[in-house]
This record gives sequence, C-alpha cells and structure tokens, in this order.
Amino acid sequence: MKFSTLIDKRTRGRLRDAATQNHIFFLRGGSARPVFTGFYSLLVPGWRIARKIESIIREELDNIS
Repeated sequence: MKFSTLIDKRTRGRLRDAATQNHIFFLRGGSARPVFTGFYSLLVPGWRIARKIESIIREELDNIS
C-alpha cells in the first residue's frame, strides 16, 4: 500500500462544517475524511492519533487509582 493512500488530501481553506479548532486541524491534516454531513471516517493516521490519546488518558486514570 502506498503511503499517499493513507493520508487524504490536505486543505488550506476555511472549513464550513468545522466547529472547533481541533476539528479544523484534524480535517486539514488529512487524518479524517467527511463521509456525509456530521459523520467522519478516520484514516490510518487519525486512527493512530485517537489510539494514542486513548492510551494517554487510560494511563493517567490508572495513575490516579
């Protein structure tokens, strides 16, 4: 599989549907692709980002207990 197929095209313009700054960064970076209004599909880099965030949160919660 080519690396170019893992990342969607990056955009520079203003995104109409984006509500937050994080949402804008995720779409601009090519980590997610809009499927239809309000629904997004995570691409491989986006999935890795989500898993990393999940592991960090899980680790912090385990440290609290």
